[in-house]
Amino acid sequence: MTSTVRMTEMNVSEAGVTALVTEMVSAAVVVCLYDASSKIGALVHPLLPRFPEGTGDEGVGRFVDSAVSRAVERMVAAGAEATRIAAGLSGAADVFSFADDCTQYSIGGQNAETAREVLEELRIPVQAEDLGGHLPRTVTLQIDTGALIAQIPGKDPKEVAVLRGGSGVRKV
Repeated sequence: MTSTVRMTEMNVSEAGVTALVTEMVSAAVVVCLYDASSKIGALVHPLLPRFPEGTGDEGVGRFVDSAVSRAVERMVAAGAEATRIAAGLSGAADVFSFADDCTQYSIGGQNAETAREVLEELRIPVQAEDLGGHLPRTVTLQIDTGALIAQIPGKDPKEVAVLRGGSGVRKV
């Protein structure tokens, strides 16, 4: 069974879930988290970089920093080992600008940078990135294999990486 994750949501795989998928990812950054030993994965689809201080617990999934931290907590509660979790990033497209080097200034670029910072703080290695461009994409995390797959409309799906744990960043 495939579980769909909507914008501003996060989902941790449960028994019977074979894939986590989110569609039409543009400026948002999708963070896929995976523990290969327990085969527990999470997919996070936040919209904005940082959770505003003093706003309570509502809207945690809207922000990269709070959504990623909460997803890791939920994975550990489900049986994942924090030291075995690896991450892959996708999205952060700049769908409204067509300059070649605008990602670092766009909301997508800010989301991606925040995701990298939070993952570094949590000591979770980013093993793959499929970021930027000008087109939205569908992102899938296959729970049985850890494969991170991105598909731009009208193009064939692309396996970005297989998340396995360990360290290092491989940009695709």
